[in-house]
Amino acid sequence: STASWSKLSEQKLDPALSADENKRLLQEAQKYNYFFARGFMSEWAPGYMVNPLQALRRLGLRAKALPIKGVDSSEKNAQVIKDYVLASDKPAMLWGHSKGGIDILEALRLYPEIRAKVAGVVLVQSPYKGTPIADFVLKHKPLRWLGTALMRSLGSEPRVIYELTEHYRQMQIGLGRYDRIFAEIPVYTVATATGKEDPNLAARALLTLNRLMGIDH
Repeated sequence: STASWSKLSEQKLDPALSADENKRLLQEAQKYNYFFARGFMSEWAPGYMVNPLQALRRLGLRAKALPIKGVDSSEKNAQVIKDYVLASDKPAMLWGHSKGGIDILEALRLYPEIRAKVAGVVLVQSPYKGTPIADFVLKHKPLRWLGTALMRSLGSEPRVIYELTEHYRQMQIGLGRYDRIFAEIPVYTVATATGKEDPNLAARALLTLNRLMGIDH
């Protein structure tokens, strides 16, 4: 939440720790550069990533939102992530929200040479196994046509939607695309969920969109 991020301005990374312990924790945190990868269509989300970026910067940490577009393909965004990691003068901590997390995993898969410079990865609400919304759009011709037209109007490729489907994502996982990454780099995931599966499609769609676009929970 916004309140949770604001607490970091008090120089307390962990309220449960003493002042000296927090000081040591902050010194450790200063050994890294922090790069944030945005989520799908986040370019149109006002205030997106502002709170976490400002909170880290108030602590004297170097945090940057990567200049990638959420509607671009993971392959295209992976090149940008790779360039920033290689140019970093410190080990990189990569933080990806929604599709941004998938873009980070693709960068680590396509460019294994950057793994040695990545100290850790945090995936927040990332559709690692895909999102049912993408499958639903592609299975229905009117929605597929609308999605294709939208992506092209945004200067992107329609395949971006397919790359977020449960079918595509689980195929990639089944092929072991990320096994080496998980073996070499600490990867942490943060997710939100309801207590039970909602059979109502509209409610399920809203939940999935919340996972894709939400940032303050």
